[in-house]
Amino acid sequence: GVYLYNPSFTLGVSMAHINEPKFGLGSQNGQNPLKRAAYLTGSMLVGLSYTLDLTPMFVVKSDLSTISAEAGAIATYDNRFYFGGSYRWDDAATAMIGANLLNNSLRLGYAF
Repeated sequence: GVYLYNPSFTLGVSMAHINEPKFGLGSQNGQNPLKRAAYLTGSMLVGLSYTLDLTPMFVVKSDLSTISAEAGAIATYDNRFYFGGSYRWDDAATAMIGANLLNNSLRLGYAF
């Protein structure tokens, strides 16, 4: 894959299991293929004020026959505390909260 990083935005494109390998679980008859999957990801840092940043993000995944899309955002206060959420279309929603600790060397959070 390819991942572009800038302090203001990220953009990535990748593909997993390009050759669709197969593996067995102790049986010669059963083969389990790993399906090919392509990913497109991105985010952007938006400074709302001196102490509040918003980072919208997206992920699009495809097995080249179906597409799954997810979008969300994280708000960061004073570069220490964050909260956010995301939604995967027709599937799931997530909420998260956390803090950057030890001079931003440890990120501790909870998601539901």
